[in-house]
Amino acid sequence: MTAETAGAPDLDDSPASIPADAAPVAPPASPALPAPKRAGGVKPVTAQKRRRGPKPRHVPQRTCIVLRQTGDKRALVRLVRTPEGRVEVDPGGKRNGRGAYLTADRAVWERALGSNTLARALNIEAIGADDLAALRAHAETLPADPALAAQFPALQGVQSARSATKGSRISRVAAEVAATPDES
Repeated sequence: MTAETAGAPDLDDSPASIPADAAPVAPPASPALPAPKRAGGVKPVTAQKRRRGPKPRHVPQRTCIVLRQTGDKRALVRLVRTPEGRVEVDPGGKRNGRGAYLTADRAVWERALGSNTLARALNIEAIGADDLAALRAHAETLPADPALAAQFPALQGVQSARSATKGSRISRVAAEVAATPDES
């Protein structure tokens, strides 16, 4: 043993050489700078978050009452039942009253105006004759989309496959009418 280690205790770190009641020794403090203090008790950010550009805007979605397909609010045409009970086209989408949305296609409008679908969506018994005439005039200004009619057979006046396979009363009556010869 040298003179320096003669009086020093043995620094063996093996578990057998450390007494059981000895207090743990903390590692030496590193010369790191203290963490910056932030106002309001907010924890400092340890890693920078990457910004990926502006947050995409929320686009309101609405459902066409005939096709039952959702689409952008601005792509559909809103019809409104005014507090006076009239049914009108709402081009701005902000008029007061109960609203319903239709796809901007002539076949869709003809189906909505020819059935009770629009009146049911607007919670009214029936659409007035003058309102119906104004809506039909507006429908004539809309384009006819053959791709949309091909996608939805119900727009062509043909029954959907679901109702034809169920054997509904309508399909039986349509089959009987088609089977009877024309007597004129």
